Amino acid sequence: TQITGYTTEEALGQNPRVLKSGMQSDEIYADMWQTIITGGTWRGELCNRKKSGELYWESASISPIMNDEGAVTHFAAVKEDITERKWAEESLRESHKRYQLIVENISNVVWTMDMNFHNTFVSPSVYQQRGYTPEEVKNQPLSERMNPNSIEKVLNLYNENLKLIEAGDSEGWKPIEFEIEQPCKDRSTIWTTNTVRFLPGPDKQPASILGTTHDI
Repeated sequence: TQITGYTTEEALGQNPRVLKSGMQSDEIYADMWQTIITGGTWRGELCNRKKSGELYWESASISPIMNDEGAVTHFAAVKEDITERKWAEESLRESHKRYQLIVENISNVVWTMDMNFHNTFVSPSVYQQRGYTPEEVKNQPLSERMNPNSIEKVLNLYNENLKLIEAGDSEGWKPIEFEIEQPCKDRSTIWTTNTVRFLPGPDKQPASILGTTHDI
């Protein structure tokens, strides 16, 4: 009653469809009933409606109770209110969509690398900058992403910050800024300014690198 808003007296004898929200397809309910009337246990998530009209989500396990002849006489359900978790998941999905929209429409290139300097993500704007698709850049070694002098400069800066982190100095986690020369697909080069920082893993050690690249 705390979840649905119905008192015990109000709920007794009611058809479960009184809680049906109309937010899920009929196929879900058809599968549920087909499972339990044939002796199986149905497990899933349902979006229901409280007495007040408010929607809520529940994780349900519903099993049939049979008599001595094997006929289904009743159903037993174990349910858990998972509304907060479902709203949090939806909020996360919406945040991801907004992030993707921003990434796909900014002129700067947003990218991530693992600690072996392999790109794990490159935003679509790299095509406008250098003529390569994100997938092409992800398959390029470091030597194809910047000229030799720039590689040496970048590795030195990375190593300086990694030494600070290893020594327990928080300065090593701060963003690094540098300018490098990068090749384009049409064999020209451009100069870019980059802002880069290390991202920690579960063990609080550098696990990946996040950067933005701006054509100057």
